[in-house]
Amino acid sequence: MTHDEVISVLQTAATYDGRKPADSLIDAWTQAAWRAGWSYDDALDAVHQHYSASTDWIMPGHVTKLIRTGGNSPQWQE
Repeated sequence: MTHDEVISVLQTAATYDGRKPADSLIDAWTQAAWRAGWSYDDALDAVHQHYSASTDWIMPGHVTKLIRTGGNSPQWQE
């Protein structure tokens, strides 16, 4: 992911939780995204998925877990 994509993911999280993405937060999330090999689409989907089911403040580990477990795909049940 690019630096700008990380900013976009954090802005999406901020829409849900009101966080203020400071430079240090952006740098930390960029490092986590690089280490875990996130793609932009997967990370963005993970943020939306997280907040569709939780009120917990999302952290990079949540994003990584959702991406790795496939939790970023909706599971429709009938």
